[in-house]
Amino acid sequence: MEHTVFSKVITVTLNPALDATIWTENLDFNEPVGTLKEEVYAGGKSVNVSRVLTRLGVPNKLVGIVGQENIVVFEKLLLKDKVDFDFIATKGFVRENLTLVFPNENVLKINRQGSDIKLSSLKQLFSR
Repeated sequence: MEHTVFSKVITVTLNPALDATIWTENLDFNEPVGTLKEEVYAGGKSVNVSRVLTRLGVPNKLVGIVGQENIVVFEKLLLKDKVDFDFIATKGFVRENLTLVFPNENVLKINRQGSDIKLSSLKQLFSR
């Protein structure tokens, strides 16, 4: 039996995210709330898999469809993590998720919807 060996893992993302986590000073529904710390990173399940594979030294490429409105920020974060990627830019935006971490360690996660994916973008992705 012949075995095929892949030289590179490919992960596919159709709805990646810019994940923002904000640690707050307090919780007050009547006044503005200050922040203690903020972090933004490129997220999504396939993105996370590619990031871990990269850190482990496993060759991989993240491919997918990404909204063009904020693609530059998304790509800069991936470059910082040394993730190899190739995206189809499409009308719309990379969804932005928000996680609020309160002093009592309660967490509120808000995951936004991403942009609609056109069939033409999917066909372009598959042709690559």
